[in-house]
Amino acid sequence: MKLIFLHGLPGVGKLTVARELVALTGFKLFHNHLTVDLVTSVFDFGSQPFIELREKIWLEVFREAVEADLTGLIFTFARLLRERHLCRKSTKHCRIQ
Repeated sequence: MKLIFLHGLPGVGKLTVARELVALTGFKLFHNHLTVDLVTSVFDFGSQPFIELREKIWLEVFREAVEADLTGLIFTFARLLRERHLCRKSTKHCRIQ
């Protein structure tokens, strides 16, 4: 499976670009705001439970996409500068650089 990872600051057009890429490639779109909205309905943004559950969702979606033999997946991620600090406290799977 091919993975296109679009990341950047909030509001720079990641979703707009992702939608265009979907039209060009036929890949599925995994828009991270959906994960954030789900998890913040229960846990505060940036809290340890938020970070851990968000990562579990990401990894499970990626795993299932590979298992389903999807051709490709486009993932959007809004990187906040404070996330780098939060990531260091997170699980071993966090790879924000």
